[in-house]
Amino acid sequence: MKPLVSIIIPNFNRGHLLKDVLETVSNQTYQPLEIIVIDDASTDDSIEIIQSLQKSIPNLLLFQQEINSGANACRNLGVDQATGKFIAFLDSDDYFLPNKIEKQMEVFNQYPEIGFVVTGFGAKTVKVLAEGVIPLKETLLQNNLGGFSTVMVKKSLYLEVGGLDQSLPSCQDWDLFLKLLKVSKGYKLAEDLVIYEVQEDSISKNLSSVVQGYSKVSERARSLNSVLRLIPDRYLLAYHEYYLAMRYFGLREIKPTRKHLLQSILIWPKPVPILYFIASLFGVSSLSYLLKVKKHFLTKHS
Repeated sequence: MKPLVSIIIPNFNRGHLLKDVLETVSNQTYQPLEIIVIDDASTDDSIEIIQSLQKSIPNLLLFQQEINSGANACRNLGVDQATGKFIAFLDSDDYFLPNKIEKQMEVFNQYPEIGFVVTGFGAKTVKVLAEGVIPLKETLLQNNLGGFSTVMVKKSLYLEVGGLDQSLPSCQDWDLFLKLLKVSKGYKLAEDLVIYEVQEDSISKNLSSVVQGYSKVSERARSLNSVLRLIPDRYLLAYHEYYLAMRYFGLREIKPTRKHLLQSILIWPKPVPILYFIASLFGVSSLSYLLKVKKHFLTKHS
C-alpha cells in the first residue's frame, strides 16, 4: 500500500480562493491523500465554503484556531494533526500541478536517504538549482528553494528539527530549509510543479516583517557556516548585505537599498554590487533600468 501524504493548508480569509486551491489538491494523480485545512480565525465565509466542499472531498479535514495565530502556528498544528508519513504544504493562494505529489514521492521511493523534496516554482529572481541533491552551501547564501508550497518532508524529520519557528515574522521557509539540511539531505526537482501567487495581503509586501525575518535567519545561516566553514565568513556577510539591499529595492525603498549595497561593497567588493550602487545614486528608475537590461541580456543568451 502507498504511504499516506498529509497536505497542510493554512487559511485566513481566503474563502474566495479555496475552491480552486482545494481542487488542485483533490485532483492529484497520487493517492492516498489527507487534506488538512487549518483556519486561522477567518472572518469571511471560509468555514462555510470548506464545510460545503467536505461533501465532495471526503478526505478534507478542517481545524479551527480560536484566535488568529499566524500561518506558522497553523502549519505546526496541521502537522500535529496529520496522520501521514509525509507532509506537504500548500499556501491558500498557491496551486499544485496535477502530478506534483506523485513526482515528489517518486524521489522518496528512489532515494530512501532523502529527507525532503522541493520542486521548481517559476523562479526568476534567484539562482535556480540544478536537479539533484541540494547543496547546503547554496542555501546558506539565500533561500533558493522557494516557499512552503514547493516542499514535501518526512513527518519524523519535520518533528526532529522542531518544526517552524513561530517567532519569525518572515523567512520561515528559509529557516526550515537550513534546519533540515543541517541534519538530512534534500532533493530538488527542476520542473515547475507549483503556481505561486502573491496577494495584496502577502507577508512579502510587509517591509518591517521582511527585514526583521531576513536579518534573523541570515544571522542563523552565518552561525551555521561558522561551524561548517563552507563559505568565507566575510563573503557570506557581504552577500547577505547585497541580498537585503535587493529586498529593499523590491519594495522600492532606495535609501536602505543604497546603504546595504555600500556595506556589501565595503565587506567584499564585487562588480555587481558596485554597479548597482552607482546606479542607485541616480534613483529607483536608474537601477530599475539596469536590472531590465541585465534581465534582457540573460534571457537572450540563455
